[in-house]
Amino acid sequence: LLVVTHRAEEALALADEVLVIERGEVRRRGPVRPVLAGRAGGLGDAEAFANVIAVRVSAHHPERGITRVTLADGQTLAIPLATELAVAAEVLVGLDADDLLLATEPPVGLSARNLIAGSVAELREEGASVYVRAGELWAHLTHGAVAELGLVAGRPVWLVAKSHSVRVVAG
Repeated sequence: LLVVTHRAEEALALADEVLVIERGEVRRRGPVRPVLAGRAGGLGDAEAFANVIAVRVSAHHPERGITRVTLADGQTLAIPLATELAVAAEVLVGLDADDLLLATEPPVGLSARNLIAGSVAELREEGASVYVRAGELWAHLTHGAVAELGLVAGRPVWLVAKSHSVRVVAG
């Protein structure tokens, strides 16, 4: 089956292999996850990053309006209540890099339900932006934020996201 799409989330959900064509030329090809790691929005748009990650449904909390999912490293995320997903089911969730906050100390007193501990694994400059990877997740920051936070590879960080920023992509 050949699927043509401009959305990396669709490719990640449907394909095993991908061919990325920009301005009529093949730019990248191969297994979908490595080729599209961090990419979302338009496949040719270097400034649009999203996180599409495999998680396992761990619990539903209707009284709180959330479903808990577990990341590969054992940490959990709160997503909007999704009782149609079976507990223990594996699903893909999406979280835009623009929706992630990054802290160098554990934040407290937040309405955001997701606080993910990690360390800076990679800093990638894309024009006027910097994308910072901690574990499986990318956050979109300005050069000023990176400098003020003193972000370098290995620095411990906490990623913060609202539960409504996380969406089920495939499940």
